[in-house]
Amino acid sequence: MPTRGLILVPLLALMLVAAPVNAAELPGGGGGTSNAGGEASISTWVIGAVNGGVSKPAGATSCTPWAFVDGSNLAGIGLVSATVINPATGLMSQVFFRICNGTYQFVYVGPFSPTDVARVAYQKATALVGKPEVAFSPPIDKMIVNFETWLGVTPRQPVTATATIPGLSATVTAEPTNIEWATGSRVAGDSTNISCQPWGSTTSVAGGCAWTPAYPSVAKVTGTTDLHYHGSVTIVWKVSWQATNGATGTLADLRTTTPIKMGVQEIQTIGG
Repeated sequence: MPTRGLILVPLLALMLVAAPVNAAELPGGGGGTSNAGGEASISTWVIGAVNGGVSKPAGATSCTPWAFVDGSNLAGIGLVSATVINPATGLMSQVFFRICNGTYQFVYVGPFSPTDVARVAYQKATALVGKPEVAFSPPIDKMIVNFETWLGVTPRQPVTATATIPGLSATVTAEPTNIEWATGSRVAGDSTNISCQPWGSTTSVAGGCAWTPAYPSVAKVTGTTDLHYHGSVTIVWKVSWQATNGATGTLADLRTTTPIKMGVQEIQTIGG
């Protein structure tokens, strides 16, 4: 028969409010971990932490999925329903449980909105989106004044990441939508920012990814002393999310950037 062990993660001050359940009446009150007052305690689920900050009981090798206490699944051991409230905010949370090799574990969950969960998935996605890998024609160090340069960026696939709490998951999708190219020119009226479509090309003008430099890469133009424009290429990723409860939304764009140095020469011609 399953035991009713509990663990304590004292991260939020929460108390039970749904009669007749209170902390002393929860499963584990006779043999689980106890707080300073001797009553059984419930762990708090922390969104973004590994397993919400809840580890398996010592010696346990597997656990059932987390399940919401819905009024019937624990009625046989005296727990019909349980909701909790944070006295500092007055916001309602829910109680979930799982069984790990015969030992019950319980957690307070929330209140977390689908957007809260999506933001955690967003943070995971930021570690997955790649920086641009670029190529130029003419080569990046042999560009020529008044000669069109074509920019190509290695294609990147959309990235997905998921965050989950008991009862709710949200998946974020980051999709590259455009390329932003900063030339680094310091000359008023010169082309300094070029926006184009993925992924450009080095064999033809594609998606507007082209620049015709008007000046050589000298100090009075670039603001540097190494005879290079100091620019950058950025991939802009549009971010959307969808939760398992049907909610959807968008989050701020992700941007991944690679700095570049471009050498532009001026070819002198002699008329005759």
